[in-house]
Amino acid sequence: MKNLLSLAVMLTIFGISACSKKEKTADLTLNFTAKFNNQNLVLKSEYIDSASYKYKIEKFKYFLSNIALVKDDNTEVKLTDLVCVDYETPSTQTLVIKNIPVTHFKKVKFGVGLTAAQNNMLPDDVADSDPRHLYSSMYWGWLKYIFVRMEGRSDVDGSDKFDNLLIYDVGSDELYKTVEVLKSLNIAEGNNTLTFRLDIDKIFRNGISDIDISNYEESYTHSDKTNSKNYDTAIKFAENFSKAFTIE
Repeated sequence: MKNLLSLAVMLTIFGISACSKKEKTADLTLNFTAKFNNQNLVLKSEYIDSASYKYKIEKFKYFLSNIALVKDDNTEVKLTDLVCVDYETPSTQTLVIKNIPVTHFKKVKFGVGLTAAQNNMLPDDVADSDPRHLYSSMYWGWLKYIFVRMEGRSDVDGSDKFDNLLIYDVGSDELYKTVEVLKSLNIAEGNNTLTFRLDIDKIFRNGISDIDISNYEESYTHSDKTNSKNYDTAIKFAENFSKAFTIE
């Protein structure tokens, strides 16, 4: 009997100790912002790049996948599988993640676009709440999902007519990019924020691999692999896009 009582006491103490050591967690708000020359992106507004070309971006949306935080010991905490950020829909520009461990993280990881497995799912086979659903208008039968969709107009001759179309529909498994950004982040109890900042001007003018919108072949792409010039623009756009993010 005494042994049983001792065992019961030990189990009770162990249970209390385990509860007291339960990992503390907090909320983390993800913000997805877009800038053009350090100005907040406002669709259909006029912007001027470093080559004095004028832009008006009318539609802009993209997928990010497998967003995760990396701890100091290199273990990862996944925040979300997939988001579709749409600058016509403010509600998609903020996401609250709950139950994030209260600790220090050293890095942020994410994918631009969809993984091959995600890309193989048909819109009819996902839930209505899934970002890949048909309502997102990001699926083509021949291309599968569009990873990045940007549409607008430009003025490259100073006429202020904005009569040149800009159409970038970028997608395909080969154009999926994994991004890792060093970021010292201390998650504290309560509310925390993490901002994914995208500098659009760096997509077009980064000093290394510029996209010349005055060149017709670089003013659009549908990621068509049968058209080498068209696909080359998609490759360049996808690469520049993935490097235009900073984490704040």
